[in-house]
Order: sequence, then C-alpha cells, then structure tokens
Amino acid sequence: MLKYYSAGNKYIFPRISNQYVNRTLKLIASLANIRQTLTFHISRHTFCSRLAEIKPDPYLIKDLAGHADIRISMIYIHQSGAVIENKLKEIQWN
Repeated sequence: MLKYYSAGNKYIFPRISNQYVNRTLKLIASLANIRQTLTFHISRHTFCSRLAEIKPDPYLIKDLAGHADIRISMIYIHQSGAVIENKLKEIQWN
C-alpha cells in the first residue's frame, strides 16, 4: 500500500497486526468498563457507519476505508439513511 510509505519507502506508521490491535482494544474496553467485545473489524465498521451519517459521500468512505468496490461503501450510506429515517419517525411534530 503506497499510501503508508514515506518518500524513502519507509513506513510512516509502525506495522501492527490485527491481533495486537484486538488485544489492545480488549484492554481499553476493560479499563473503560465496556462489556461489549471491541475488535479492529468493529472499529472499521463503526467508523464507516458514523462517517456515512455525518457525510454520506460514497467516494470519501471508499477512499478512507480502502474499499475496492464503491458498492461496499454504498451499504453504509443505505444503512445510515435507514437510521435517520427511523429517528425522524420518533419525533413528535405537534
């Protein structure tokens, strides 16, 4: 992935495995008294979902999430649209 290299072909960020991130997230959840399981996969999904709610731009989601296919990014936009629609139904307009 070229975007993670500096001009000298050295990594900008340290290379960290998913297992290491998952262990760290488990520790963070424990310290924060969060009972849900946190994983790297869940964090990616949450990021895309929140981004779709804030700015429903499939190309931005695709680029930031590294999706190969725009259709994957569109799933998050469709889901966020349903969430917004449900929130609007809960409003008492009178």
